Amino acid sequence: MLQGKIALVTGASAGIGRAVALKMASYGAVIGVADRDEALGLQTVQDIIKQGGEAIFVKVDGRVPEQVQSAVASIAEHFGGLHILSNNIGIQRYGNVAGTEVDVWDEVMEVNVRSTFLFSKYAVAHMQNKSASIINTSSVQAFSSQQGVAAYATSKGAIVSLTKSMALDHASEGIRVNCVCPGSVDTPMLRWAAEKFAPSVEEALINWGNKHPLGRVAKAEEVAEVIAFLASEKASFVTGAIIPVDGGLLVKLGVD
Repeated sequence: MLQGKIALVTGASAGIGRAVALKMASYGAVIGVADRDEALGLQTVQDIIKQGGEAIFVKVDGRVPEQVQSAVASIAEHFGGLHILSNNIGIQRYGNVAGTEVDVWDEVMEVNVRSTFLFSKYAVAHMQNKSASIINTSSVQAFSSQQGVAAYATSKGAIVSLTKSMALDHASEGIRVNCVCPGSVDTPMLRWAAEKFAPSVEEALINWGNKHPLGRVAKAEEVAEVIAFLASEKASFVTGAIIPVDGGLLVKLGVD
């Protein structure tokens, strides 16, 4: 499905990003793994190689323009171009607007939104007229929130708006831009949240899963499958789409 494609996957050391890197490699893409965590990023590369794929790792802080520009260029130069960008860098912080410290707000915006902007900014020049695709990872919390996630929800809403703007701006260059909005996904970040708010991680995953009509949380691989589809020519007439991957969470009212 992605044979011959060159993909840059951010946040690929863990969670959805790692699942995307492995999934795209399984479909034939060569992968540039971009992350701050060198040890886990290199593990993703090794796992891709073990399954018969090709990948390289680039250590990068997605908040720093010079590092992002260099990372994008090095991956494009190594493989001879760039067809796919999958933006997955993200953190979760808790608090309402009164209780969120300014530096925490800035941290969430820089990690979640600034990184998406920067990787996209520097990838576009390598993607023009190549039937390219950018897929941003947002969240259901861009549309329907909960208490105490002011910064996170805002950042995810910004990614949705950025996706739509980019889709319009770059359609004439042959670059499609779409967005996935997962519900609860079994990732290290979700388990970190479970440890903060529940006596048992597994119990929390079950309870949160039960709030989804499908009755469970998602596997990262299920989100990665949708991202891989959007990156492929099978989605050649899809741009500006905001796709929930949420087990029906957004269609369910909060009352029975």
